Amino acid sequence: MGFAFVNPTLRSSSLQFGFGSLDDDVSDLEDLLQYLTSLNPSTTPPPTFVLVGHSTGCQQTVHYLRTSPNAEAITGAILQAPASDRETTEDNAKWCEMAENMINEGKADEFLPRAAFWAPITASRFSSLYTRVADGDDYFSSDLTDSQLSARLSHIPSLISSPTAALKFCIAAYSMNDEYVPPSVDKDALLSRFETIGGLEVWKLAGVHNLMPSSTYPTSHTDFVANVEAKLKTL
Repeated sequence: MGFAFVNPTLRSSSLQFGFGSLDDDVSDLEDLLQYLTSLNPSTTPPPTFVLVGHSTGCQQTVHYLRTSPNAEAITGAILQAPASDRETTEDNAKWCEMAENMINEGKADEFLPRAAFWAPITASRFSSLYTRVADGDDYFSSDLTDSQLSARLSHIPSLISSPTAALKFCIAAYSMNDEYVPPSVDKDALLSRFETIGGLEVWKLAGVHNLMPSSTYPTSHTDFVANVEAKLKTL
């Protein structure tokens, strides 16, 4: 197919997750794509880039398309397991209140107690993940109004329809048995809104958040890979 696989380590990867930001990740992706382009600067036509994000990588991908001045160079985007951090089944009310108080006291970049999260996390990052802030990480919550969801995703159909942009598709590859999505979320209704408001193509996948195979879902990972391969062949 002529594609190479590149798996970058961004500033919010692994234990750095709690003190990174989507803006940092966009900057890192900018540097990576600039470097990859520089490897063959005379290539005509220019290289084809498809962003594939898992979990938080979905927010990173959407945020890149929303904020990067080079978003028009991206040909495709695939969001595998685009889930909401805020709609987790965990009770984070105490830590949300503490984070908000710290931000109001000018301590946004200081860390919450160890018990708050699985990784070291700042008040600003925790608030961005778990409270309803317009410029935060909350791209996929089911309780966002249509106008709020449009504010977060409407740039995608705009890029797809733009004559100057390369974007051909943005896919929500949704795990219908995602353990991080609470039972209260109507997945079918949410995915319908992703389609109509966000212009996303939807793949409904059997399996859990990371698509690891199991006796219940033995082919969830290979099904996803086959779908991706078929989509790349259309480019």
